[in-house]
Amino acid sequence: GGDVAYLPWDGPGGTPETGVAAFDRALSRVDSAIVATRRACFPLLGLDPEDPRD
Repeated sequence: GGDVAYLPWDGPGGTPETGVAAFDRALSRVDSAIVATRRACFPLLGLDPEDPRD
């Protein structure tokens, strides 16, 4: 009975802006951390960090 809907991550800048500057900056930092993690880890697993399907 839980909600299983989700919004796929579209990469940096893909997060919709909320209009609250501090919250938007925090979301931007999270996106940057995700990109850095993908670029560091994905090649070790044989994945392309820039491919949105991975």
